[in-house]
Amino acid sequence: MSDFAAERPLRITPDLLLSRRIAFERRMRRFPPVTAAIIALLIVVFAVELGAHALDSARAIVGIGALVR
Repeated sequence: MSDFAAERPLRITPDLLLSRRIAFERRMRRFPPVTAAIIALLIVVFAVELGAHALDSARAIVGIGALVR
């Protein structure tokens, strides 16, 4: 039997958890604006590629700047 199989799982109790927030959690927001902006930008780029029919074929994908071997 391995050593890992012999270990019992640790029960997590309230005294193991921090009661206060640590520094980086205080600065976190529920809505991350930079992440949302990046996702919105990627959606716009994808829509432009669809509108330009840049995803119709391999040749079109290479034509818009994809790297090829």
